[in-house]
Amino acid sequence: MSEKPTVEQVCAACTALYHNPDAQSKNSASKWLEELQKTVLAWEVADHCLHQKVPMEVLFFASQTIRKKIQYSFHDLPPDARLGLRESLLSNVTNHASSTPAVTTQLSVAVADLAIQMMREWSTSIQDLVTMLSAQPATISCLLDILAVLPEEIDNEWLPLTMKERGELRYRFGFESTIIYPFIGDCITKYSSNVNLLSKAFKCLASWLRFGGEGSLQFEQSPLLDACFHAVQSEANDLVSAGCKALAAACFLSGDRTHHPTLETTLAPRILDLRSFVEKAIADEDAERLESLVQVLTQLADTFCHASMLQPGPQHVAMLHIMTIITTQQVDADIATMTFNFWYNLSDVIYDATTRLPLEFEPQLQAGVAKELIEEQIKSGFRPYFGELFKALLQHVKCNETLPGPLSVDSTNADLRERVTDLMAETSFVVGTEGLLSLFWGECQKPGARWNDLEANLFMMSTVARNARQDSEVAPHILRALTTIGPDHHDQLYITVLDLYGRLAVWSSTLQDGEAAGIIWQQLVRALSARKHIRPVVRSLGVLCNNCRSKIAPFFDELTSIVVHADALEIPKADVIDIIKGGSRVASHMPVDRITAAVTAISTPILEKLTKDINAGVSPVTALDRLASLFKNTNVPEARVKEHAAGPAGVHPLWPVVQTVFPVLSAVLERYAGNNVVIEEGNRCIKYIIRGLDTHAVPLAAPIMEQVTKLFAGHKHSSCLYVAQGLVKTFGDNPEFADGMLLMFRTLSAPTFATLTSGNLEEQLVQNPEIVDDYLRLARSILEKAPGMLLETDLGVNAFQLGSAAMRLRHRDAHETTSNFMRLYVGLWRTDGLHVSKEQVPAIKQYLLQLIDAYGEQLVGNIIGAATGDLPTMYLADLCDVLFEVHLLTPDRCYRFVEAAMGHRNIAESRATPEQKAEFLGAFSQVNDRLTSFSDNVKRFGRFVRNVHDENENDDA
Repeated sequence: MSEKPTVEQVCAACTALYHNPDAQSKNSASKWLEELQKTVLAWEVADHCLHQKVPMEVLFFASQTIRKKIQYSFHDLPPDARLGLRESLLSNVTNHASSTPAVTTQLSVAVADLAIQMMREWSTSIQDLVTMLSAQPATISCLLDILAVLPEEIDNEWLPLTMKERGELRYRFGFESTIIYPFIGDCITKYSSNVNLLSKAFKCLASWLRFGGEGSLQFEQSPLLDACFHAVQSEANDLVSAGCKALAAACFLSGDRTHHPTLETTLAPRILDLRSFVEKAIADEDAERLESLVQVLTQLADTFCHASMLQPGPQHVAMLHIMTIITTQQVDADIATMTFNFWYNLSDVIYDATTRLPLEFEPQLQAGVAKELIEEQIKSGFRPYFGELFKALLQHVKCNETLPGPLSVDSTNADLRERVTDLMAETSFVVGTEGLLSLFWGECQKPGARWNDLEANLFMMSTVARNARQDSEVAPHILRALTTIGPDHHDQLYITVLDLYGRLAVWSSTLQDGEAAGIIWQQLVRALSARKHIRPVVRSLGVLCNNCRSKIAPFFDELTSIVVHADALEIPKADVIDIIKGGSRVASHMPVDRITAAVTAISTPILEKLTKDINAGVSPVTALDRLASLFKNTNVPEARVKEHAAGPAGVHPLWPVVQTVFPVLSAVLERYAGNNVVIEEGNRCIKYIIRGLDTHAVPLAAPIMEQVTKLFAGHKHSSCLYVAQGLVKTFGDNPEFADGMLLMFRTLSAPTFATLTSGNLEEQLVQNPEIVDDYLRLARSILEKAPGMLLETDLGVNAFQLGSAAMRLRHRDAHETTSNFMRLYVGLWRTDGLHVSKEQVPAIKQYLLQLIDAYGEQLVGNIIGAATGDLPTMYLADLCDVLFEVHLLTPDRCYRFVEAAMGHRNIAESRATPEQKAEFLGAFSQVNDRLTSFSDNVKRFGRFVRNVHDENENDDA
């Protein structure tokens, strides 16, 4: 955009964006406006719009543009233009003080960000704003908005401030807060009948109470505290909400007992007296008012959750009663969940006390009282409250009786159930699993229970059933009762029953006999044959097979029958994989002399399907996926193989199966050599065969090496590289295979680098992230098993260069692999690994220093470029890890390379100031050997120099 747009053009674009029904026109207008916001012309255009009479949507666009330019591009302005911007912006605030909240909010944030970034030129910003904007109610409204966001914006990471500058602002605003509190008090007194201004005044107070500062020291004795409680009793919900925000902030402030030692004592009794207002809001079903009150109470409750709760006084007991009331009085579930954090914190206090008894219980221990009795004493005091909580949760999770089918995974109830499950997992120990099972089992016995009553109780049981004791008296009754509920009952009830079978499977694994596991097995098979709710059935079957492997062995024939008839039963493909997974684990746990037959029983129908699909011209991917799952989950420890007396000594039980399977797999790979999907699945099978056989795969090593090198040379399937990685992990340290491994690695490296260097390297990396990922995984395995294959050949230099270039690759898996490889490579000199002896360290370090001398500047430059805009911030941790290894290897060179990287285009074109660059380099030159402080410095500087395109990812026009 080379020419400055007119106000009329902006109006036309905004009109098209908001009012034109044509989607293409809307899209074009949006893109045009976004482009305008990125240009330097936007400053003047937005200012002109704000000074003219234009439609409301244009005002919003203009005010948002000014706010974004101040936030992201303030340093583009020459210093002599900043005072003019301030005067114009304050004029706009005055002129549009009565505009919509959307406009005034943007302008308020803009003023706050301007005041923060002009901290040097505008050192009296707070006093000036109060003086200039406190004359009339309209401007006071904007002033309160500005003052409310001002302390919050200090921590806005998108403002390009150094840590020192943020510290200076906190210090200065802390002293200037003495201006704020009297001003808020005057507003509350002067505009006592203006609900809107009062609400804004209390919201502003809340912001400054959370900030703290010198002014907050007088809050406890000021009329503002009484005003907050007066607001909470108002008839206007907006005012109640604002007053509650201020009180919640005061509770937060009371946690700073150094500067406010008595504030909690002052607040607690008065806030606890709000119980009557809570009960009235519940009775009136006033959810909005209740939510505001609960916000205050939960904030106070959080400050109460410390060791003093173990010997609760009257206020602690009152708080427990109020929290219980909130969750039990049939209030909205969303409000009840607001108390969850309190219950979490309280359970943490109880758990810490029962695992590490505090000093106040020392006299009882010295008197000979058993530790278990003291633990029970602690829990028993809180058990009634948690019991009431769990009863209330039972009501909240209950389904509507008219629910036509299963709960939708996107429903509010389903989301609540996830949160309840998490809460139960952390807090149920206070009551105990047996106590909770008895509680919910007793609820199930009540006459007249409807299906949704029963289902809710069973769901609550499922949250704790896996922890049932071996001697549980309730669990057997529950299991027997579940067998009376079948597919003809309500869908959601039956789904919960199937899920509970899986939870009880964990309990059944603790029993001496297999009766309970047998019952669960029979019920799940019954459900499978009904062809309803396959997913929960298979999920529970998986839990059963994983936890009760020996107890399920008698049913192995049935399990293999399910695999055989999986397609006929119309079991979804993903669920068939889970069944095979369960069968594989059961087979792995059998006596070694039975494993071969068991695995053969599963593999035979899969091989038959594979052959049938190939002959019918159907893709063999499904059968290969099942075969891969079989070998992936059949794990027989080497110790068991060696202990096995029957059969040929040292023969792995999988070997006879592999002898049958491998020729078929080889034929498939040869036949479908050009089909990437089939080769991917076939190579997965081979990878898991190597992993399962481990060193017993010696007879396969040579043919697999030959096959993967041939496949990769002809078709460059990246999956061949991870098969090679499996071979290296298994045989890399075996001298017998050293020459073959090196030949394989060279053969795979040649086409890899030929592909990646066939054009622009950066473009080729982007187009082939799988090859980068799998090749560097292979190279990492070589470093771990046979580092000489890299260090003693030219392949080491090539791999280092590839890793250096790939540091900027925006691909999650490839980047993680690259970072892991480079971190290990650069840090190899200090790795106490099996294959790097202390005698080798000096030579390795010298080799690495030569690499760094030759290619270190490129590596560090790529890391700094990636950290400052080329990659999203989620990659920063990995980048810092690699840079830290370079620093540990050679601090001086690392600093020199970082200094050179300050000329990177991201930094040169950024809004980072010379002071920020100097601060970063200064901190870097003083960095110690602690990764945390090192990473914090890089991450902080990376935020300063994020490119403009990153701004738009966070804040669309």
